[in-house]
Amino acid sequence: MSTSRAKHFDVRRVLTKTPLARQHERRLDGKATRKPKPIPWGAFDRRPFPKPAIDLALDSCVKLAIGEYGAVQLYAQLTSAMALAGLPLDLVTASASICTDEARHADYAMQMARALTGDDVPIRVEKEVLETPWKKEVSLEDIDIAILHVAALSETISCALVAACLERATDATARALFANLVSDEVHHARFGWYYLSWRSPQWTRAERQRLADSMASNVVMIERRFWRGRDAPTSAAGAARALGVLESEGQRAAVRAVMESEIVPVLDSLGLGASHAWRMRERGGAGDAPEGELHQS
Repeated sequence: MSTSRAKHFDVRRVLTKTPLARQHERRLDGKATRKPKPIPWGAFDRRPFPKPAIDLALDSCVKLAIGEYGAVQLYAQLTSAMALAGLPLDLVTASASICTDEARHADYAMQMARALTGDDVPIRVEKEVLETPWKKEVSLEDIDIAILHVAALSETISCALVAACLERATDATARALFANLVSDEVHHARFGWYYLSWRSPQWTRAERQRLADSMASNVVMIERRFWRGRDAPTSAAGAARALGVLESEGQRAAVRAVMESEIVPVLDSLGLGASHAWRMRERGGAGDAPEGELHQS
């Protein structure tokens, strides 16, 4: 992967004028550690939960693990691209720190899958999907697009969905899992928005338009992509909810709320015209839309 054909480039100690700079300074002083809260894996008892609830929670955990594991590679490549582009150090260190979080999240999801089944549950990762975007020369505009979709949009939606799972969950282990995820996803989303706030004054009109076009193609499909959640049969609905399983109606509400209260207004403030794309969005229907995941990488 390369961001430039030049044989060398100069790196200066430059920081952005965003809260990421303060976080970077705290890292240098050894004060920036966000400690995960303990998750009581040994306290989980799967016996009271009916099979339909276990199956839905397991499917959610497996998909979560796949997404989070893939995000490790994605943020590693993104960090490398930013370093090769000579971007401010606080952006580079913020991206690098997310890699560790994503690996931990994948581990959490696999541990929860084991708690649900009593055995290890392997996940299948599509290598080509992860590698393809980084096989070409990567420009600063490519970095903008990746951060827009992965850090700003995806992480913000992920935060809303996990928060909705936490709101439903009553099982202590599930609640601790979701609480840890939410705590991290908030910071990942902020990284994306802070990056865009730093970059937006530098965009040319053509660059802004291309980014707006890329944003629009994602935004118009978001509601449809998350239209169907994991709906348990009536007899298992309470148990599924206790495990934090997010049903279709709740999933749609969470996505719509975060899009309209947070994502669309901020994208508009960046001059990307998200309101128009959101008004033109495609809505799903029963059985005709793919199932959304907690983490879209």
